[in-house]
Amino acid sequence: HAVRGETAIRGAADVRPLLRMLVTAHRQLTEAMNDQAIQLRALLLRGDNADRDLGRSGLGHGVLSTLAHRPLPRDATDRQIDRHTNIQRLAKVVLAYRVELCANRDQMSAIVNELAPGVIAQHGVGPLKAAKAILHATQDTARHAEEPEAAL
Repeated sequence: HAVRGETAIRGAADVRPLLRMLVTAHRQLTEAMNDQAIQLRALLLRGDNADRDLGRSGLGHGVLSTLAHRPLPRDATDRQIDRHTNIQRLAKVVLAYRVELCANRDQMSAIVNELAPGVIAQHGVGPLKAAKAILHATQDTARHAEEPEAAL
């Protein structure tokens, strides 16, 4: 495997802080997106039959886009307007998080492909898993580079 061994990931020490930041950002974006998706699903499950069906479905891009842009019902009450507005807002937020996560994965992919070409092409290895493996594999190397030369 290309991730194992110091020679396969030469130059990783230079980008470790960036890679660590991207991995951390990925976790934070995922958690925030999931929190918003849970709120959206809960709001949908408290609605009419059509909304409950959407709440039980996967909140894919098509469903989220529909929710983000569906028209307000005629003669909506203030409560219905608030609910509709919250559904639209949450759907747009989840979509925005997905865009940010894609950009984050693209940045990780670029760094990983530069450090360990071909790793992401392996079955079951995506940019996040590869980035974490690189960080783990270079952990000791980075630690040794930061230690003072006590032996001299």
